[in-house]
Amino acid sequence: MTESKAMKEIHEIRERNYEETKNMSREEYIKSIKERASHSKLKVMSAKK
Repeated sequence: MTESKAMKEIHEIRERNYEETKNMSREEYIKSIKERASHSKLKVMSAKK
C-alpha cells in the first residue's frame, strides 16, 4: 500500500521535529516550543492586518 501525500508530509514533519529536539533537555524543549509558538502568533497577527 502506498502512503498518501498528506501522510508522507506529516511523517516528514514529525521526523524533522524529532531530529531538532532529540538532544534537548526538558527545559530547552519547552523553551523551543514557546519560541516557535510566539513566532507563529506574530505571523498570524501580521497576516490579519
